[in-house]
Amino acid sequence: MTARQTVRASIVAPPRPETSTLDYLTDVSAELAWQAHAACASADGEAFFPEKGGSVQYAQRVCAGCPVKAECLEYALDNAITFGVWGGKSEGQRRVLRRRARHEQEVAA
Repeated sequence: MTARQTVRASIVAPPRPETSTLDYLTDVSAELAWQAHAACASADGEAFFPEKGGSVQYAQRVCAGCPVKAECLEYALDNAITFGVWGGKSEGQRRVLRRRARHEQEVAA
């Protein structure tokens, strides 16, 4: 391959990802496997995303007995999800948790 062909090939062909698409999707699927065990999977989904000022009590009751409540909350915090009830916590409650975690990191530094 000439130098010109090498340059052209690098322009036309995108770089290969470090992992295959199938490996990536498998990783994502495994990361979210906890969702299959979530108590909310069979509950009214709208209750977890109430209108502003709406009640989150039903959603929090469902979450109270959920076997993957901790994973759900961790997912919401790690992904900065700002809407809905996740892991039994409302938007405001998660905001407080994020603020507290930031403060603890600042104090530890």
